[in-house]
Amino acid sequence: MLRKIIFTLFLALLACRPFLSSMASPREDIAFSCIFVVISMLLLRKNDLLLFKDSAYFFASLFLIAILISLSLSQDLEKSFSEFYKYAAYFMAFLAVGSFNSQERKTLLNILILSCTLVSLYALRWLIGGLFSTLDYLRGLGITDGFAVEYLSRGRAFVPFPTPSALAGYLILLAPLSAALLLETGKNILKSSTSLLAVILISIALLATQSIGGFLSLVLSTAVFLCARKKWQAKKIIIPFLCGLILSGFGLILLRNTSAHIFNTPLFSLINRSSYWKEAMNVISQHPFAGVGLGNYPFFKSISPHNSYLQIWAEIGILGLISFVGLAYRTLAKQKGSWNNALWIGSLAFLIHNLVDFTFFQPEVSLLWWVVAALLTGPATPGPIGWSGVPLSAAKETA
Repeated sequence: MLRKIIFTLFLALLACRPFLSSMASPREDIAFSCIFVVISMLLLRKNDLLLFKDSAYFFASLFLIAILISLSLSQDLEKSFSEFYKYAAYFMAFLAVGSFNSQERKTLLNILILSCTLVSLYALRWLIGGLFSTLDYLRGLGITDGFAVEYLSRGRAFVPFPTPSALAGYLILLAPLSAALLLETGKNILKSSTSLLAVILISIALLATQSIGGFLSLVLSTAVFLCARKKWQAKKIIIPFLCGLILSGFGLILLRNTSAHIFNTPLFSLINRSSYWKEAMNVISQHPFAGVGLGNYPFFKSISPHNSYLQIWAEIGILGLISFVGLAYRTLAKQKGSWNNALWIGSLAFLIHNLVDFTFFQPEVSLLWWVVAALLTGPATPGPIGWSGVPLSAAKETA
């Protein structure tokens, strides 16, 4: 009974995580993470030490060790310690979810879909109801130019995240799960309608972010999955979805190229990112082994190099980069079960997106990736027939 209560609190915290901005509310974010660490610890059992037999947990532990080494050699120890709580929450979430049984995993997945749907609804609700009032407020203050005005004037969704790309990074991580749920509902009209509504809301919210990087990342991850699963039974469903993503991506590129502000065009983003990456490599060349310490990446026109892999290397060092890549590889090495296929696509989309963005360094997104990573390393969660690769006809005959 006690575990059920703690498990419910864990789910509630995860569902609320996207609505708490670490940038806007840093104190609340620290309090949230501390509570989350305690709740995660209470979910662990004695036999959970067996989890470390899996190489994924070895890489996760190695990543934590790399962080501790980086802390001890940090250029600004106080700043690094102020960032450590985020990684403590990630690691404990990874361990806690890894200990879940099949039913707990299934419940967790449904909560993640529900939370993603609510985030999408909230983003669209604000876009419709709060956009013009916010624009009027800024103009009343004499602010008529800049990134914020551009986001609002072009109707780009980003609430409750700080930027449209952050919202897109969150949505592409969990969007495939909504498709998996839709396939599972079968002929149940109520469940099918609810699942379809979730898919529609999430898709519209993703489109409203106008994030080219987010769209391309989801397109690439879906294409890679289709190539890897040549005999997958649900291709007839996902191929039209993939084509729709590609067309939407081209539409967004054309839309962004018509912007009156040069900083909103894809070419401007690409040119600036190349300069960010070059600066990041300069930092890495000076501190290749232990990095400059958590949170100590020197700003160069931007708060990040817009490449999480370079930032991990620059802040945590080469051991941090190797362990993170190793963990990412291990989570993608397993493809089994319907839900896991959806998680696989979302996780790969997140990893691709972080080549040109930095949602790994945003707790409201990153924590959920660690949860997905833990789900991928564990046993397959039972899901809809067809999505998992089992022919519908064979399933009926078995039944």
